[in-house]
Amino acid sequence: MPIPQLHFDDESEGLPRQLVPLRFAVLVTGLTVIQVIEMTTNAYQLSDDVNISLLDCHEFSGNKIRKCSLTATKALLTAVRTLGIEKERFKNIPSGWFVYSDELAAAFLNWIDFTVGLESVSLHDMGLNWNPALHPYEAEIKACSVMPASKSALSAREKRKRATAEKHSALYSDYIELKKNNPKKSDVQLSATIAKKYNKNPDTVRRIISDRKNS
Repeated sequence: MPIPQLHFDDESEGLPRQLVPLRFAVLVTGLTVIQVIEMTTNAYQLSDDVNISLLDCHEFSGNKIRKCSLTATKALLTAVRTLGIEKERFKNIPSGWFVYSDELAAAFLNWIDFTVGLESVSLHDMGLNWNPALHPYEAEIKACSVMPASKSALSAREKRKRATAEKHSALYSDYIELKKNNPKKSDVQLSATIAKKYNKNPDTVRRIISDRKNS
């Protein structure tokens, strides 16, 4: 595929939503391959009894978007950890895997919060660069096989699915923030708070949170 050219109305939020090859996401964030892949596994402890992933990974296959399983992302993380050279790790990222730009933006902020801390951002000059330098990974980026469908080509059903996914992502981001600030509160209590904000049934919210935590 051609080198991704990403243009956003809101770069900090990655909006409007676009598909970003996972390989390219490594360059966008400026993180290591291992750090980015860790985002797609449940490597982050939100509270004593809750481990979460920060970022969903997908693949485009048979004209359908399919979510990569936690088993697959964990296996990839194990594989790249055995490699000592960053470029070899980079090559091991499946060329057809991708993430959504808005989810990547949210995951990056959460990663900072979980690791170096938000107060260190300016000190470390950290931030998303949606048009990063490609060297020495030009060939690996060009080899990405993501084939995003244009919005006009999407079926009404696919458009509804994307809109629902965006709402669920926003809801789950709220849950992560609330749980970090209120670790002793149960998911039932937090779901009720979020349900009130989004005018949804608390049971529905709790199910969405549970699905995302276990995905």
